[in-house]
Amino acid sequence: MNVLWSQITASDRFWIGAQLLLFGASASAGIRTLRRVGFPNRNRLAIAVVPFAGAIGIAELARRTLGRNLTMAPTPVREGQLVDTGVYGVVRHPMYLSATLGLLAWAIGTGSSFAAYATPVAAVFFGAKARHEEALLESRYSDYAAYRQRVPGRLLPRTFRTGGRG
Repeated sequence: MNVLWSQITASDRFWIGAQLLLFGASASAGIRTLRRVGFPNRNRLAIAVVPFAGAIGIAELARRTLGRNLTMAPTPVREGQLVDTGVYGVVRHPMYLSATLGLLAWAIGTGSSFAAYATPVAAVFFGAKARHEEALLESRYSDYAAYRQRVPGRLLPRTFRTGGRG
């Protein structure tokens, strides 16, 4: 990530801060649950490994595809370019999908009720962050609207959606 904190806007700081709070709250809830109940059983871990593997795989594909464009901030990097290949040719915000899958895996693995509640909250949060980011991307890249038409899935690939705007 090539962006300095001093270069990040107040709006970006809000989104980054809220995201870190969401991750921290889920992590701490899961740790509290594990301290109370002990190591999770094998069945719970076997189920959690599926979304965890998906989260890691998607994040790595997205990281490799983004390269120097990678940032936690919704504002595109100054010298960046629109990335519409690789995993970004399937879903427009795979990093947000990855983060949500990671939170789901954590909730399943730890058995934390609070972490489980944080997962749909994360999906809503990342949907809002994606909409905000898309407005910024559209103002930066003239071909973003065409990309959005070509790749209709915002957080989920089109094949997993049942309708709506993604």
